[in-house]
Amino acid sequence: MNLRLLSTSVALCTILTFAAPMATFAQEEGDAAAQAAEANAALEQSMKRIESRLIALERMVLGESKVSGSTMLADHEGRLQALEVESSKVYGVAEEVGNAVEVLAKKVDLIASDIDLRLTDIENAIQGGASLNRSSSAATIPTGGKRAEPQGETVPVPANIDSEELYKEAYGYMKKGSFPTAQAWFDAYTKRFPQEDKAQNAYYWLGEVYLVQQDPQSALVAFGQAVKGFPTGERTPDALLKMGVAFQDIGKDNLAKTTWEKLTRDFPDSGAAASAKKRLEGLN
Repeated sequence: MNLRLLSTSVALCTILTFAAPMATFAQEEGDAAAQAAEANAALEQSMKRIESRLIALERMVLGESKVSGSTMLADHEGRLQALEVESSKVYGVAEEVGNAVEVLAKKVDLIASDIDLRLTDIENAIQGGASLNRSSSAATIPTGGKRAEPQGETVPVPANIDSEELYKEAYGYMKKGSFPTAQAWFDAYTKRFPQEDKAQNAYYWLGEVYLVQQDPQSALVAFGQAVKGFPTGERTPDALLKMGVAFQDIGKDNLAKTTWEKLTRDFPDSGAAASAKKRLEGLN
């Protein structure tokens, strides 16, 4: 009995001995669990905050991207519109240039037609055989300051003479006042050498020789050939001036006016144009 009681006491003491630490440990375990729960809750809160911030940041980035994309799209659209405007301008300029070229071509055709009409008028005037009016003629023959009278005899033109010698001799006869011979030689030059450099001069001087011999109809033909065959030649302004003189000589003041107006319009800076302006003033 005593032995059993002793054993029971020992067991009870042992239990009590270990019970206190176990209680303490259990309490500590409970505290740790509570702390862990609190820490876990805090961590969850932190994670939620971080996640919220990440979501906000993501939205912000996506929003900026959308704005940036919209801006870039608008910029590209603006550039495209600008290119379209520039293209339209280029096409417009090209069209204007094309129209200008077409207008210029028409003007060239009109000028050519005008020349043909003037030559037709010349031919009609010649065929009409209008009376002469020497008061307005002014043939410019380089005869040393005096006008020689026409001579009846002419010197024949050699068959084998070259262009340079033929022109030189014709000019020499004109200066000496041998107008019939000069006429024959200049006429021969225009027929034999129509494409030579001095062909326009030959036509011009032939016209002058006709004027000084009081043959304005033939002079008109010669001056007309100088203009028609060499529209941009050096003698063209002078030939137009003398065409007007020849028209006056046959009483065609209206044709003289038209010719001089053409001269002042086409060759405004020439000396012949200045003379034509004075003659036009005399007609008004």
